[in-house]
Amino acid sequence: MPRKKHMMGLIPGYRLKKAMEGGLEIIGPAALQGVFEDLERRGIRLSSNAACSTEQVNAILADIFGEDASKLMMTRIYRELESD
Repeated sequence: MPRKKHMMGLIPGYRLKKAMEGGLEIIGPAALQGVFEDLERRGIRLSSNAACSTEQVNAILADIFGEDASKLMMTRIYRELESD
């Protein structure tokens, strides 16, 4: 995983959603919508300025997809955040 300032930081929900839309487009819109719904159920507010930790997001993705896939997804999310 790249060394990024976001790796252990907090990300506003709206920025996370935007980064996920760009970085995880490969999983398709239906799957991405399902991930968004799961994140919301677990307390990540994607349509607000409320911040969540990258550790929390990684843990949720690992729960859904497993450790290896979540690492790849987080790397793609970090890249999107850095390009924003």
